[in-house]
Amino acid sequence: RFSVRREDRRNLAVGFIGLLAIMMAHSVMETARDALFLASLPATQLPWAYLAIALLAIVELKIHERVLRRIRDRRALLAASLLAGSLVTLGFWGVIEELGPWAPFGFYVWTGLLVTVVLIEFWLLLDDAVTVTQAKRIFPAIAAGGVTGAMLGSLVAETLLRVTDPPGLIVAAAIVLASAASTPFLWKVRAGTAAEPTVDDRESSVRWILRDSYLSRLLLLVLIGTITLTMVDYVFKSTVANNIPSEGLAQFFARFYLDRK
Repeated sequence: RFSVRREDRRNLAVGFIGLLAIMMAHSVMETARDALFLASLPATQLPWAYLAIALLAIVELKIHERVLRRIRDRRALLAASLLAGSLVTLGFWGVIEELGPWAPFGFYVWTGLLVTVVLIEFWLLLDDAVTVTQAKRIFPAIAAGGVTGAMLGSLVAETLLRVTDPPGLIVAAAIVLASAASTPFLWKVRAGTAAEPTVDDRESSVRWILRDSYLSRLLLLVLIGTITLTMVDYVFKSTVANNIPSEGLAQFFARFYLDRK
């Protein structure tokens, strides 16, 4: 049964709005990236983009693990990541038509990395802000903010495409990300949650998971699911590229993603 107490309301509202803004920005960028990529490059280049995202994500997570040990306030880390993400996204808008097909390729990879980073930081911040009992009460409502944001992002993308082109969506996404950067400091964080890492905290999380039979099976299921979804994504976008003219790609993706969500 859904029950929110008075002490939950602030973090519930901030979490809902913050996740809504993050997923809204990602959904707008998702429409722009797919349209720009398939209008500039053949679908056969998609596997290289997937591979680049996977390899760079491993590197990024290693760097991120080190950064987390040095930054005690995860609100500052999430705010900085969102603001930096907004600036880099805006930078892609500035060069998207000047660098040729490499710009859409880079933007495709960037969107995958950005959403990975900020979502990890968002849920880590949630862990700092609430207890397990509180999380059980407000987690469903906060997660609903992500679903709502994804739907709104597709709706915004479809609406904006009536008056602008796909690069214009990049500007809109950058604005939403910059706005989201103001939300982390509104979280009410529990005292004493930013403790120094212990020896166990420094241990490789992958080795820790692999030693546990249950967690290792879950990891295998996640890997199989990810590979399957990637293959489906490739087949889908290859089919779209072969059947939809380049000038209609953005509108198609916006409507498809809206209907899908």
